[in-house]
Amino acid sequence: MRMIAAALTAALVNSVPAAVAGDGGAALLYAYEIDRGEGEAFEAGYQAHLDWHRGRNDRLVWYGWYVVAGARVGAFVDGTFGADFAEVDARPALKEDGAHFTEHVAPYASPTRYAVYELWRGPSTALTLEDRDPSRYLDAYFLEVAPAEAAAFEKRLASLPKSNAPLAWYRAGPGAPAPGYMLLAPRSDWASFAGRGISFGDLIRAAYKADDADVAALARSIGKIDSEIWAYRPDLSYIPTSH
Repeated sequence: MRMIAAALTAALVNSVPAAVAGDGGAALLYAYEIDRGEGEAFEAGYQAHLDWHRGRNDRLVWYGWYVVAGARVGAFVDGTFGADFAEVDARPALKEDGAHFTEHVAPYASPTRYAVYELWRGPSTALTLEDRDPSRYLDAYFLEVAPAEAAAFEKRLASLPKSNAPLAWYRAGPGAPAPGYMLLAPRSDWASFAGRGISFGDLIRAAYKADDADVAALARSIGKIDSEIWAYRPDLSYIPTSH
């Protein structure tokens, strides 16, 4: 089973979506379940792999988080944001990348998800990940919308005047339910929960000039919402000094 997981991990690391013209809107996310008792070995191997990227002057950013609340608590999530899909295709030494990851990281964790998203700039109010300014925590919401409701959902959300609360929207691509969306809301600390609320409706009211009718209309289009809190690990992340 471990050999199968390692082979799958290598395939995920090497896989890329078809290159398309873009504006820095690519968002690729991976998730891993760390083997029991192998946390330290996983982190050491992952840091060695980030050093591999650093040594090859990879221009892509790679963020790392632990899920600290939600159904996947304890999982490790990493991803790249802010590049064009063509830049994802052009990252250095893909085969060597996969082989290095398989040797140094895969023995201590199993991949559980690989998903592609694209930044939806219209309703986004802050692009902290694309701007390479990650917050200490992220509220992560995953929304599934009925196909017949997607157009109405997007139209209503895009029509709301923006307010002050920061959040970023992404449309789901391969590896995620479609039509689906990911909503990421940065938080600086746990105390910020008291001032901004914790529900999807709270976030909408804070980020837009939305009333109860707006929130209710959006909710009617949503078939399912899953939510998590991610804790950022700068020691398990790689942000290039130049782009």
